[in-house]
Amino acid sequence: MLLKKVFLYDAVNDPLQVPGIRIELYDSMKNSLIDHDISRDLKPQPSGYPSDFWGVELNFPSGRTPVDILVLDPSYTYPGNSLRYLNGDLSDEVYMDLLQLPSGPGGGKLPISATLPAINKYINESPNWSTEGKEAVRGLIFNYAHIIGSVGGDARKRSALGGIAKNWELAAQRIGVPQSVLSASVGSAAQQATASY
Repeated sequence: MLLKKVFLYDAVNDPLQVPGIRIELYDSMKNSLIDHDISRDLKPQPSGYPSDFWGVELNFPSGRTPVDILVLDPSYTYPGNSLRYLNGDLSDEVYMDLLQLPSGPGGGKLPISATLPAINKYINESPNWSTEGKEAVRGLIFNYAHIIGSVGGDARKRSALGGIAKNWELAAQRIGVPQSVLSASVGSAAQQATASY
C-alpha cells in the first residue's frame, strides 16, 4: 500500500479548509472500499492559523488496480464529488476540486420524463442555483446514476457503497431533488448504455 495525500480545493482552486469531509477510496471494478479518512489540516502551523494543505491521507493499493475517490459529507455540502479510474501507482499526491451543492431547492419544474436531457433541462432551468451549484447538482445526480446505479439493486444493502448512497440521497433531498429523479437517472443511464451496444 502507498500512503498518498489527497489535497482538497474549492471551485476556484483555493485550499478547501473544511474539516470533517469523509473521503473514501474504492476499487473501481469491485466497488469495494479500500481506505477512508476525514479532511483536516495536513500541515498544522504552530501559530494555530490554518495552512494551505487540507485534505486526507489514503493508502492506495500497489499494482494495476484503478481506484475511485468518492466524497461523503455529513454537512451535505460536498456529496456527489468524485474522481474515477485513477492510476494509484502514479504520483504521491492527488489534487481534487470539490463543487459545493446549493443550500436549497433550485425552483425549477421537476422533469416528467426519465431522460438525461430532461434532467439536464431541469437543472439548467432552476433559477435559484448558481452556475457552480448547477454543476454540483449535475455531478451529484449523474455520479449517483453511474456509481450507485452500477451496483444493481439497492446499494444501501451493500456494505461498501451503502454509506455513500444514503449520504448522496439525503443531500439530494435537502436541495429539492427527490429520490424519483435519482432513480430516473439510474434507469435512464442504464437504458442509454444498453442502447449504445
